[in-house]
Amino acid sequence: MRFWNSKALPEYGDQCIKSGLEFSEVLPATQREALLEHESLTDFCHMFLRTLSGLSEEALRKKFRPEAIACVLTRLEPLVASELLSAGAGAFCLTPKGQLISNKVFEELTFLKGDLPQGGLTPAVSNSYCSV
Repeated sequence: MRFWNSKALPEYGDQCIKSGLEFSEVLPATQREALLEHESLTDFCHMFLRTLSGLSEEALRKKFRPEAIACVLTRLEPLVASELLSAGAGAFCLTPKGQLISNKVFEELTFLKGDLPQGGLTPAVSNSYCSV
């Protein structure tokens, strides 16, 4: 699930006050969308690579099926070999070189519908937002 905040400050404030509720109960349909697997995988990889802790293999395994993980790992290998990513402690992180050309890294980790074998997210998380 991808969601975004309202552009109208009063509406955003009202939604923040309802913070005890699930976001799906607070946000109207115009502020959220269900993602297809390839879209979710792309967002997941891009988001985690923007963090200091990097893209965790464990987090990938919790959310995505083995075929999708294999596709990601296949794309990560040449990025590590090119020294754009480092691999260690169960996660992949942008190197200083990779940070300078991070859009190239993100391009390699952008998945299209035909890139993944038929299937979907793991059943337990198919409607979840980015949980680790």
